[in-house]
Amino acid sequence: MGCWGPGSFDNDEALDWFGPFARAESKADFIQETLNEVFSSDYLRQDVSERAIAAAEVVACLANRAPINMDLPEEFFAVRESCQGLPLEKLRKLARAAVQRIAGADQEVSELSQMETYSTHADLKAAHDSLADLAERLA
Repeated sequence: MGCWGPGSFDNDEALDWFGPFARAESKADFIQETLNEVFSSDYLRQDVSERAIAAAEVVACLANRAPINMDLPEEFFAVRESCQGLPLEKLRKLARAAVQRIAGADQEVSELSQMETYSTHADLKAAHDSLADLAERLA
């Protein structure tokens, strides 16, 4: 059984994404490829969304726009130094667009996610609030 929560790293997919990101030779390319996946199809899969949210959160954190109460993966602090010199403005704009695409995903995907992932209306609201906060921090 996997884990899930409304935060950017509160799910297995996001945590599984972080390991390859930490080992990637080109962190900018890895982030960009992850975020671009959101735009590769009309149908937005949940796993693609969860990875993109994690990538967007990394961009926000690198741009010193992390939320105060966020638990980042421990590895983040180890790789932060290797992220110096990333094109943060370009990545920030792409990350914001990806988060907005996820937040505005078509109704069928939203309904499916609601049935499969969110056990309560409060969970769904928390997930929407988390996305809205991330988009605002990327603005």
